[in-house]
Amino acid sequence: MMMMTERKCLTLSIIDDMIRYIMKGNTMTIKNDIEMAKQKCYSIYLDLQATLAGQSMCDPDTLENQFNEVCAEFGLNIEDIYEWCENQHEGMFAYNGT
Repeated sequence: MMMMTERKCLTLSIIDDMIRYIMKGNTMTIKNDIEMAKQKCYSIYLDLQATLAGQSMCDPDTLENQFNEVCAEFGLNIEDIYEWCENQHEGMFAYNGT
């Protein structure tokens, strides 16, 4: 009887560890996906800035819609991500010294 209880505990322990591993892996994927989404938004932001400066012929409304769609797909707050993009852009200028 004691042997059966130990086996069940060991099995539950292994399953618990597997679940933690899977959950940790999914969390990492989600973090990577969000980071990729932020980078995609930043790329769209740069295209929008170029368009507004007259350096590109892209449609600003299309770019704004793309930005909003990426944010919506990953549940990101549009205003927060736009502000993050502005900060990234300002940091780029500070780094380049221009």
